[in-house]
Amino acid sequence: GNGRGQKQGGGSGNGRGQKQGGGSGNGNRSSGDSGTDRGSGADQAVEGRQTDVEQSDQAASASGSSRNRRRGRGRGGSGGSGTRLESPTDNGADDGDTPPANASTKGDQMDLETQSDIVEGFVSGLLDEMGLDARVVSSIEDDRLSVEAQGLNLGLAIGHRGETVRAITEIARTIVQRQSDGDAVGTLIVDVGGYRERRRTFLEEFARNQAEAVLADGRKRALEPMGSADRKVIHDTVADIDGVDTESEGSDRDRRVVIRPVSD
Repeated sequence: GNGRGQKQGGGSGNGRGQKQGGGSGNGNRSSGDSGTDRGSGADQAVEGRQTDVEQSDQAASASGSSRNRRRGRGRGGSGGSGTRLESPTDNGADDGDTPPANASTKGDQMDLETQSDIVEGFVSGLLDEMGLDARVVSSIEDDRLSVEAQGLNLGLAIGHRGETVRAITEIARTIVQRQSDGDAVGTLIVDVGGYRERRRTFLEEFARNQAEAVLADGRKRALEPMGSADRKVIHDTVADIDGVDTESEGSDRDRRVVIRPVSD
């Protein structure tokens, strides 16, 4: 759902980014004689689950209970506590992190505190222009900067299958790279309303269920096409399960994960 409101504070940034994303797969549907089952419907399932929990999750997020918030922008001013956010990434362009570096690096490199100010301002200003009432907070841990927009009814900034939040992340990275002349330390991820965390949790459960099905019937399963971040969650989760492994096949938006018995 989309909500409209006036948000105080926060600036905006300019930059150009490219949105790339992908879907995910779920379910078990036999493909006939090929010996491969295909998963389908994971996106619909996770989006349905997101609808059910969005209000409670985002309300909890908006309360600002966690240990690592550095600052906040938006209605209610600055300060308080925020949540460290993880989002899985690999080398794919749709959700890849900027090259990692030591956050304590000195010299001409743009540090994470400076990046935090830039990205918070950009995200806060963007959501304001979209008519969304949100509080933008950030946290820094090791060499990772996480920026999250907290509030209710932020679906417009999440988008179908998370495409909008991925686009916002890419634009934010482009702004940082341009303002730092391509010399910024650390990694950056942007989240809206806790979407990335909910999706990661769902995909981990989905991957375990699919792996168990492969072990039960000995048939490999080709999942629906996914973005690189979602594929990495599947790979990492299945890697901890004995008797099965994974591989990726296809290219671009058609790239998918195949879960198979180790003897296959």
